[in-house]
Amino acid sequence: MIQILARIVSLDYPKVIFIGLFFCGIYYFLYFQDSANQLETKLSGLKATLSQEEAKAKDTKETESRAEIVKKNVAELSKNLDTVQKRLPGNITTSDVISFIEYFSRETQIQISSKTPLNPVREDITEKLPVSISFATTYAKLGKFFVAAANYDRITTIPKYTIRRSNEKDAQNLQIEMEINGYRAFDSKDETKKEQK
Repeated sequence: MIQILARIVSLDYPKVIFIGLFFCGIYYFLYFQDSANQLETKLSGLKATLSQEEAKAKDTKETESRAEIVKKNVAELSKNLDTVQKRLPGNITTSDVISFIEYFSRETQIQISSKTPLNPVREDITEKLPVSISFATTYAKLGKFFVAAANYDRITTIPKYTIRRSNEKDAQNLQIEMEINGYRAFDSKDETKKEQK
């Protein structure tokens, strides 16, 4: 080691500066370059974390916007349900549905030949009260019957119907068989009380 220091001391001034700069350069590249690589690694890690956080924020915003849309849809459905429930009485019976049918037939001047009440069917918040009817009529009166049923202030549906040509000589008449449903509100609380008794 002493020999190396003795050689360095014997060197002239420009060579000492050159060797000093050489060792400084090596030190810089070994120490500072390694630190720069660590900093670049940390910086790229921070950028990746930042992009992940931005993606999460974007997902959060999208989720919040979807939640707002769902809230609006729920409010609209609730409003529609209230409208339906207002038109849906809780106290009608099958005889009331038959009265509706008689009203439709009087409005359209149709003579109902048979009315048969069917078993009520429960569906979620409603109870369907079906009645099977049959009659003979013309196309025009049948159309008026459908319009009268559609425009009635209580909810009524005609899910099934059969139209056949009448066996009579009058080709204008049609033989009709259909099922008309009346609806009433079905309160699960009332059903729970009945089951408990």
